[in-house]
Amino acid sequence: MLQNRNISLFVINDFVSQIGNSIFSILIMWYVYETTASAIATALIGSFTHISAFFIGPIAGVYADRSKNPKSVFSWILRFNSFILIIMVICIYILSNEMEIFAVFVLVAIRNISFDFLYPVQTRVIPLIVPKDSVTKLFGYRSVSSNISSLLGNAVSGFVISLVGIIGGLILNSITFFLSSILISLLKLIQSPQTNKVKDLNSEGCQGFESKKMGLKKELLEGSKVLWNNHSLRKIAIISCLLNVVSMVGPMIVVYFNSYLNASSTTYGVFNAMITLGSIISGAIIGLLIKKHNNSTIVLFGWSLLSIIFFFMALNKVIWIIFVLGLLLGICLTLPNIILNSVQILIIPDEYRGRVSTLLQAVSVVLIPVSNFLGGIIADNLGANYVFLFCGLWQFLVVLIVYKNRELFNIQSTETETAL
Repeated sequence: MLQNRNISLFVINDFVSQIGNSIFSILIMWYVYETTASAIATALIGSFTHISAFFIGPIAGVYADRSKNPKSVFSWILRFNSFILIIMVICIYILSNEMEIFAVFVLVAIRNISFDFLYPVQTRVIPLIVPKDSVTKLFGYRSVSSNISSLLGNAVSGFVISLVGIIGGLILNSITFFLSSILISLLKLIQSPQTNKVKDLNSEGCQGFESKKMGLKKELLEGSKVLWNNHSLRKIAIISCLLNVVSMVGPMIVVYFNSYLNASSTTYGVFNAMITLGSIISGAIIGLLIKKHNNSTIVLFGWSLLSIIFFFMALNKVIWIIFVLGLLLGICLTLPNIILNSVQILIIPDEYRGRVSTLLQAVSVVLIPVSNFLGGIIADNLGANYVFLFCGLWQFLVVLIVYKNRELFNIQSTETETAL
């Protein structure tokens, strides 16, 4: 009963906060471009998330591991975001011109940094509110709620802008975060969190800032050692890094629809909707699939089919087939990702979960800028469809690596090979 209550609260929280986030993402891009008339400024504010995740994420993981009450930290981060959005409203209302846009940039940066702390705290909270064998089930429900809320948020964002403007939209987003913080505070832990075993820096006030700085460096180093010395985690990091090379298709989909398919923006919108629908289906059926099949079977099937989909997209121009491929694309991207996230959380020891999860995240995105640049070169010189052809070949090679290490995805409990 407690497990089901926690799952319901967590999923509803995720649904509410994701609606606000979806509205905010479109809202802030629209506002910045409308205010500055600069595509560079719009791209810059959109890149804050990746920049802060790479530089701040590992540090945020240390503080998440230090926390003796990650649930409380989770709730307060959401409330802090609610407060930041109200400050943003005030700045837009009372400031003007350069000062207004400068304040918005600073506040968006602070907001993204706070979200870097939210991710490792979530990775610590999830195994504390459900049993280990229900983590995948929770991720499945979360996938459904997140995709539905994103779909709704994207759909209503235009109406929000036209009806209540930037200020009204930000206030709405602030309310969603405050409601989410209340839902998180209602969660009941089924086990107590374990903090990391290093000396508590809060009791070393006499040593001052330098001791804390050295302690932070030491804890980051320990997290790195856990990641490196644990063979399973190291393999996950390598596989995730290689998988993200195919993320080059993301920015190229617009080019693919414009230059290769000569399709309208409406067709492009339907394709994205089909991807979202596929993600929703994945979250809904993952619970049934893991009862009948091994995790490795689901992962290998999903990523193998993904390779085939990329090949078909490189060669096909029939729109209705493209829509079907979009549905399958959503399924093949989401199902293995749910398994990967679940296994990752279960492998990492609780006292290192914040640090190692953020380090994994940082490692996994390191090739994305390079792959995006490579995708642009391929599209400009050969055509957007060749990007999909390249990604199909690359994905096939990754599947071979995953097949060789398939038992990695069947791990269901924390390993003990974390010697420092």
